[in-house]
Amino acid sequence: MNFNTIIQESTGIINVNGTFVPGKLISKEEGEITFKLQKENSISLPEGNYPKLLPPTIVANLISNDNEVTGIRITGVILVDNNYDLTTDDFGFCWNFTYGSTGGYQLNLYAAFEAEAPKSLPSEYDMFGFEVNFKNEAIKSGIFTLPLEKIKTVEAFVVDADPETSRGTVTTVKSGDRQ
Repeated sequence: MNFNTIIQESTGIINVNGTFVPGKLISKEEGEITFKLQKENSISLPEGNYPKLLPPTIVANLISNDNEVTGIRITGVILVDNNYDLTTDDFGFCWNFTYGSTGGYQLNLYAAFEAEAPKSLPSEYDMFGFEVNFKNEAIKSGIFTLPLEKIKTVEAFVVDADPETSRGTVTTVKSGDRQ
């Protein structure tokens, strides 16, 4: 069950089994934007009525070299009901950017997968650690290139092709990481 997408050439819209995910697909290959994903382990949460998809936990940092911004790194953890039985090959990452209500640019990140929704309530969650890297001048829309230092926040979502989407998690972009 691998992540299969159809990118509609005329619009650039990503279709995951009938669910339209906003943004552009991120390649695992070397390029201006890349991602790494690894399955860590499973965890149990205290008894409760938890959703099948929980919002991811993320941290975003500007990367600089000699006070020049060279990239942005987003790291985080995704918790997914282990009844989905997912592997890292089941995920794809997409991105877009918006001008937020706070008066700054926001980068939106979508971790998408396609799997049949489990019938039972979650008792354990599989944990996936991820890292997404944007190199300088990677964020383009038409002829416009957004300087990475103008991104003030990042919001991340988990999307199942059911469709079901987690509540987004917003974080402020921090500066100071060195290459």
